[in-house]
Formats: sequence, C-alpha cells, structure tokens
Amino acid sequence: RELSAAEGTCVCTNHFRLEEHRPTWSFNVYKTFDRERILRHKQRSCEAFDLADVHAGLHAANQGDQTLQTMIFEPAGLRLHLGIGKPPSSSRPAKKLELESLLRPK
Repeated sequence: RELSAAEGTCVCTNHFRLEEHRPTWSFNVYKTFDRERILRHKQRSCEAFDLADVHAGLHAANQGDQTLQTMIFEPAGLRLHLGIGKPPSSSRPAKKLELESLLRPK
C-alpha cells in the first residue's frame, strides 16, 4: 500500500512525470522510473516508514557516480537530511540541517 502525503510520506523524482511535460529524450537514461519504483516498494514493505528506511531506499536506487546528492525532507519538522560528496552520495550518513530559522523567520 502506498502512503499518501496526508499519511506522512511523498515519493518523488527529480524528473518530469506528466506526459505533457516530458522532454523528448529517454527517461531510461536516468532510470527515473526505476528509482521511483524502488522507493515505492520500500514504502509499501515497511510498517513504520522512517528516516532509515527512506535512506536505505534512496541508496538502493542510487546511480553510482551519477548520484551527486541525496536529500530527505521532513516538512513538518522543517528538516533536510543531505548527503553530498563522493558519489554515490547515498553511501554515507546524511547531515541534518535545521531549516526553521530560514523558513519561519521570527
């Protein structure tokens, strides 16, 4: 079963998915559909889909030297978990960035 945004999780890719917005080049070059499929499978197979599960799913979907950044957003907590550095960026722990001061200035 897929969880909806209202249930606490969203799976997305960084490529256009709507037919009318797709460029003419092949999505298979970047394995967009493979990555989304892996993440959705991970989402459905976990009772409690937590940060470690998301990170494991992103690493399972990595594209080797092409995975330059890995990001997990926690919108409710205004947090970003960011992996950057030597590819694949998903192969190491992500750095937690607190975004509240940027997104909710006092």
